[in-house]
Amino acid sequence: MSADQNQHYLPQSYQRGWIDASGRLHVYRWTYNKLVCEPKPTKSTGGRDGLYFIPMAPPGKQNIMEDVSWKRIDQWGADGLALLRTNNPSAAARINKDRLATFVMSFLFRNPNRVKYFNAWAKESVLKGCLKDDYAKYRKPH
Repeated sequence: MSADQNQHYLPQSYQRGWIDASGRLHVYRWTYNKLVCEPKPTKSTGGRDGLYFIPMAPPGKQNIMEDVSWKRIDQWGADGLALLRTNNPSAAARINKDRLATFVMSFLFRNPNRVKYFNAWAKESVLKGCLKDDYAKYRKPH
């Protein structure tokens, strides 16, 4: 596990709702006062390397947010979106509304700007909390 793992703040299953016939998503950005549209695969957009990487976590757990938490929530979203997109009238009764709402709300917390805020808050809490009095006591080898 490394900080180089590409971690999506816009899950690929969610992006697939806007892909074209070639399987690409159209990404718009401003370049020198000009709006540019680039078709890209869902794998190469809506993500950043090491976005949820936790450097102070024990080895093997540094990407736990992406590998466990977001993976589970993304699956809930993919399941809910699949049921919403189907033409089956009985599908609405099978939607787990709590899980789908959790998926939608996760966009607030996984946004790169919000992650930056959480990282700063966590660092400040650790430095002003248990580590301010006796760093050597709490220091781990990793």
